[in-house]
Amino acid sequence: MAPGLRVGSITAPARLYPDLVAVTQTTSWMAPPLMAELACRWIEDGTAEALERQREAVTRRLHGVAETALEGAAYRREPHNAHLWLPLEAPWSGAEFAAKAAGHRILVTPAEHFAIDPSRAPAAVRLCLSALDEELLSAALETLVALARGGPGPAEFRM
Repeated sequence: MAPGLRVGSITAPARLYPDLVAVTQTTSWMAPPLMAELACRWIEDGTAEALERQREAVTRRLHGVAETALEGAAYRREPHNAHLWLPLEAPWSGAEFAAKAAGHRILVTPAEHFAIDPSRAPAAVRLCLSALDEELLSAALETLVALARGGPGPAEFRM
């Protein structure tokens, strides 16, 4: 609903309850009371539902831009999420691609950042579809596809 609230809830089978309590108690002390109250009020008065509908509409629009800009690229997406995965062909690594993209003022996150064992991460980057101007987002995505198809090129020498 709103990550800034720092409040969440979990619905799970009763058999998982003791483990969930243990995990949540080791990762946080408590939800901020004011934020918990705000979240409860938003759920009760319909604000949470309205925010969810707005988020879904924005996500659908962003996916539409991505679908056009990334045509022909083998990207992966989940329809309710504003992040995409762009698998990379050898000899790319996610870190190498992210560095090359940053040279074009486009920030992406290498798969290595999400892996328990970064040495086993796939060659891929995560793209965050932020609510940029559609033309700017489209141009950035098209640049990423061109970079991916072009390959990393020779390593840059630095002293």
